Amino acid sequence: AKLFASEADRARAYYREAEGLPPLLGPDGRPIWRAMSGLYRTLLERVAARGPVLDGPKVRLSEREELAALAAAVPARWGW
Repeated sequence: AKLFASEADRARAYYREAEGLPPLLGPDGRPIWRAMSGLYRTLLERVAARGPVLDGPKVRLSEREELAALAAAVPARWGW
């Protein structure tokens, strides 16, 4: 369980480091980055909260959560 928590913390650190990337991306890349970052951060937190379960159901986002992440990415297209 300690190794699992450590790996989740390491992944969070990578996401924090990547927060500076959007200004370096073109206008078409920013919304894609924002959507993917939001989706994968949410999945990371869900997996981390669940813990190291190998035989349980797959961790997924609901369709509503996926759409919310995509909607949140739209303003990035215009630099908002």
